[in-house]
Amino acid sequence: MAGLLAWAADVVGKNGKDGSDEKNRIPLVFTEEQQKYVDELGRKAATLSRSIQDLRLRLPPPDISQRLPHLHAHSLASNAALTLQLDSHSATREQAQVREQTLLEASLDVEEILKAEQEASLDERHSKGSGESFIQPDGNGIDGAGTEAMKSVMLQKLESLKESFFTVFLC
Repeated sequence: MAGLLAWAADVVGKNGKDGSDEKNRIPLVFTEEQQKYVDELGRKAATLSRSIQDLRLRLPPPDISQRLPHLHAHSLASNAALTLQLDSHSATREQAQVREQTLLEASLDVEEILKAEQEASLDERHSKGSGESFIQPDGNGIDGAGTEAMKSVMLQKLESLKESFFTVFLC
């Protein structure tokens, strides 16, 4: 294709002139109508010449075939890097959601334990206020001393849950 364009440009550029034939040329006499036609053809030839030059500028360089594999490899590497970045952001987002869910569950557990402790302490206050020994409603017969042991176990569980909650929260 480039050879065809070069040939067309050579033909249009020379207009059939050789330079050595200028002495041997016979002057032509044109009518006014023929002169207008020749001028129009000259303008068309100039336009065609500019178009050919523009097309030559658009032609890829001869070593483009050697550069294309490099560009393709660069494009693939860039695409792979962007995919890895997107995957890492997605994984981070999923980890944050899992962590948030774990924290919410731990928070609910701590709230339940605190409510149970408050109820137990209120029940103990009521039983101390009435001067009677406390017997649990399930009928196991644990009095105030047994309640104190249960309370200490519950407090230890509460403290361990608080510690685990804060370690999960701070990590």
